[in-house]
Amino acid sequence: MMEVQFKTICLNSLVEQLVSQFQSLALRQGSFVVNNVAADFYVSTDKNNLATVISSLLSSVISGGRDSCIRVSAKRFNNIILFHLQDSNSAFTKDADRDWHEVNMLAGKLGGCIIEDEVRKKHATITFSFRSLANAA
Repeated sequence: MMEVQFKTICLNSLVEQLVSQFQSLALRQGSFVVNNVAADFYVSTDKNNLATVISSLLSSVISGGRDSCIRVSAKRFNNIILFHLQDSNSAFTKDADRDWHEVNMLAGKLGGCIIEDEVRKKHATITFSFRSLANAA
C-alpha cells in the first residue's frame, strides 16, 4: 500500500497540466475545457492521488460528451475543497464509467467523495469534494 504524501499544490496549475493532456480528446469530441480555478488556489493533499482523480473525471466527462463546454472550478469551505466539472452537453453517467469504484476509493483516501450533482437536459455537474490538510497559502 502506497503511503499518502501531502504537499502544497497550486490547483490551477495542476488542472492546466491535466487539461493539456486531454486537449486532443476534447478536440475529437468537438469540445473544449475552461479552467476557472483561481490562479492562487492552493491545496495541501497528496498530489498523485489528486491528479489521478481529476484526470479520471476529465477523461470521463470529455469522453461522455460532444460539442461541449466543460468548465472546471473550485471553492474552499475551511479545509473542504469542492472541485466542480460542469458540462454543457453531457452523456456522462457514473454507471457508464467502469473505473468509478476505483476513482471513488482514491477520492476517499483524500478524505472526500465524488457526486453527480445534476444531469438536466444534458447539462451535468460532477463535484469532487476532498479535504485539504490545512488552509494552504
